[in-house]
Amino acid sequence: MKQLAAVQGLLEGASRIMLRRHLETCVARAMREGRTAEIVEELMETLKFDHHVFRPAAVPGADAIDAVPELPGVPT
Repeated sequence: MKQLAAVQGLLEGASRIMLRRHLETCVARAMREGRTAEIVEELMETLKFDHHVFRPAAVPGADAIDAVPELPGVPT
């Protein structure tokens, strides 16, 4: 069990590194080129597999969408 947990931790770390690099390069370029909707859709598709990102709202009775903070400059 400890070995499995260690491997899972390593995979999560590698995944975060890859996501960061993708955000810093590909996503930043797409945003500069005005392809915001396309890149947001790509990120939403990718992040749906991350249970840490799309978890239930922390506030009882609140919808999950209510728990998402608004980002400056990003239309809702």
